[in-house]
This record gives sequence, structure tokens and C-alpha cells, in this order.
Amino acid sequence: MREPIIADRAAALKYGADHRKQVDPTMSNAPVTEQVAAWTGMQHHMDAIADALSDGIAKQFPARVN
Repeated sequence: MREPIIADRAAALKYGADHRKQVDPTMSNAPVTEQVAAWTGMQHHMDAIADALSDGIAKQFPARVN
């Protein structure tokens, strides 16, 4: 049961790094195209975290998953 915990920590660390990559262009007033690219990458990572969390919840409560 340790594997999900390790995966969650890795996802959290990746999220932190991605968040920084998204904030820096915004705060430095980078070109809009760079800001949009950073935000798109952040959205993809947030989707991956949401998928991992929902998969874990579905496994924990299989009788409640439709």
C-alpha cells in the first residue's frame, strides 16, 4: 500500500515545480504566449492530479462508483 503514497508525493512535488513555472512568467510580465503555455502545462498537471485522486477514491469506495 506504500506505492500510492509515493506516487502522491511525487505528484505533489511535480505540482509545486509546475506552479512555480506558471507563476514566474506571470509575475515577470512575460509575453502572453509564454504565460498561456505555462498555464496550459499547469492545467494538464492539475488534471493528472485530479485523475489520480479520483482513481484512489473509486478504489476505496467501489460500491459507490457508478
